Amino acid sequence: MLIRQVEQQVIFELKKGKTDFKKMATRLQIDYSTLNSLVRRLATYDIIRRNDNGTYSVTSAELTVASDKEVHNHRKNNPNRRLDMDNPLPLVMGEELEDLKEFVAIQCEEDVPRSTILVRLKRYGYDLSRQELLQFVEFFNLAPKRKKTKETEVEVA
Repeated sequence: MLIRQVEQQVIFELKKGKTDFKKMATRLQIDYSTLNSLVRRLATYDIIRRNDNGTYSVTSAELTVASDKEVHNHRKNNPNRRLDMDNPLPLVMGEELEDLKEFVAIQCEEDVPRSTILVRLKRYGYDLSRQELLQFVEFFNLAPKRKKTKETEVEVA
């Protein structure tokens, strides 16, 4: 599997058992959000996997560092890339995933705006983009079913 130089550095840090992303981002001289995206991408392509204790393990032994363009083309054209994930948030698993689903479902049922849900999730350590939240809601069918109301006819005098 082809990986970028920065992804190799992230994997090296994760192999050392480092899980404090803020400190890791500082060491690697990248933004926290960039590091979060890199870890998600590595998990999506099944290069790393999050263990139950919060550490990460490398799942792919044959990793080759290549240029950004080569990696992009390889991933784009690779028929073995993971498209049918069983979880749109690969870093969230087990009971944590069930708790997250329940929280988001309750928020959706109460018609809480998506932006407010994102703020609340961030407060609990889930830094999701709006798109990721929408995919999560759609994937697990968490949006409440809207009742169709009959249009009432209004008589005009």
